[in-house]
Amino acid sequence: MTDLDKMILRTFIDEENTFFQVENYLNYKGITQTREQIKSRLGTLLDMGLVKLFDDPSGGKVNFKDSNDEFEEDYWFVLTEEGKSHLNV
Repeated sequence: MTDLDKMILRTFIDEENTFFQVENYLNYKGITQTREQIKSRLGTLLDMGLVKLFDDPSGGKVNFKDSNDEFEEDYWFVLTEEGKSHLNV
């Protein structure tokens, strides 16, 4: 797991958040990533079971990794128990 992955996971320690909030948190911490890079990392964290979808704006019709700008900012994510264990919380 990379430092970037841990930083993304920290976004969800207290509550569920959106892709947009992850992007803003990384910018606030001075970490510059393109939207595609962030989306890719979030997709990987989903696949690893460290975060899960809290709310899917497509109603399950569109996989987050395949989503477009219309949907990607509206996906909500939450940290899983396994994700918490990687942050020692």
